[in-house]
Amino acid sequence: LHLSIRRQRQMCIRDSPYKDLYEVDLIKNHNNYYAYQPVDYKDEFRNKVWHILELENKSKHSWTSGAAMVVKRDGDIVRPISQDDLNYVPMQGTGKLKLTISPDVSVKDYEKEKERTARKLEKDGHHYEVVTVAGEIKIQNFKSKNIHLNIKKTIVGNLLDSNIDWLKSARVNIQIPLNKINEICWEIKLNAGEKKVIEYEYDVYVRR
Repeated sequence: LHLSIRRQRQMCIRDSPYKDLYEVDLIKNHNNYYAYQPVDYKDEFRNKVWHILELENKSKHSWTSGAAMVVKRDGDIVRPISQDDLNYVPMQGTGKLKLTISPDVSVKDYEKEKERTARKLEKDGHHYEVVTVAGEIKIQNFKSKNIHLNIKKTIVGNLLDSNIDWLKSARVNIQIPLNKINEICWEIKLNAGEKKVIEYEYDVYVRR
């Protein structure tokens, strides 16, 4: 594998360590503060899974942002694989470069209202209900090799539980202070042909 970055000059980083990753960003849940809207995605091509290279900068220089081309050398023949932008990567840091969409890794997600508690909270003259949401993500690796898959999702609400460990980072929601904004990531190892199901729950406040 050979990678070159084009900007004012060309730099070759073919000897940099890298990892093969697969990554998908699920669409954020819907909450308009007045109603919870369930999610039922039947389009199996909705969630595009990207094959990504995670590059480690072991050089003595930072990598500034620029267009990067990945090529494969087959004897004297050099074949292009992909081209995309690579963001700034400091020394000893890591950066991600998209290669291609992988239709042989399937990710389907679904959410539904599980429970509703009426008049749970009164604030600023308004009454709020708490809706408990149950989510499900079905994943399958159709490849003939093992992969690492990162599933990312933004959830507006208050997280409860997941049957598979998730990485989570919460921040204040200025528009709807009762519901946090959570950045979620599930890091999944999938064997060739393996299926897994992620089940999770969260609460969300809605105004009556």
